[in-house]
Amino acid sequence: MTTIWRHICLGLFCTGMLFYSGCISSRPQPASGASNERYWLGTYSASFNTSLFQMDKAIRAACKRAKLIEMQRINKASRCLYLYKDIDGVKINIEAVEKSVDNIKLTIHVGQTGCKVSSQQLLLAIDEELRILASNQL
Repeated sequence: MTTIWRHICLGLFCTGMLFYSGCISSRPQPASGASNERYWLGTYSASFNTSLFQMDKAIRAACKRAKLIEMQRINKASRCLYLYKDIDGVKINIEAVEKSVDNIKLTIHVGQTGCKVSSQQLLLAIDEELRILASNQL
C-alpha cells in the first residue's frame, strides 16, 4: 500500500515539475546588450552592463519614442521605478535596479497580466537607445 502512495506522490511531483518548467521560457536573446533574459509570470527581466544613469536616459528616450505617457518616476540611489501608460490606458511598470557597479537588472511588466511581445519590443527599444547613447559618447 505504501508503494502505491509513493508512486502517486512521485507522479504528482513529476507532473508539477513539468508544469512549472513550462511556465519559464528561455528563448534566444533578442536584445544584443542584454543577458539573462527571462519571462516569468507576466514580467520580462534582463540584465545590462551599463550604469543606472545611462539606463535611466535610455528608458525615458525609448518610452518617449513609443509615445507612452509618463505617470510616475521615482529615482532612488540604486533603483529607478517608472509607471507609464499607453493611449489605451494600459499601464507599463518598469524597474531598473543596480545590482553592482555597471550591472543593471531591468524588469518590465505590461498590463495586469503581462504581455511578452510588448515587453520584448520595449526591451529592444531600450537596448537600441543604450547603443545610441554609447555611440554618442565615443
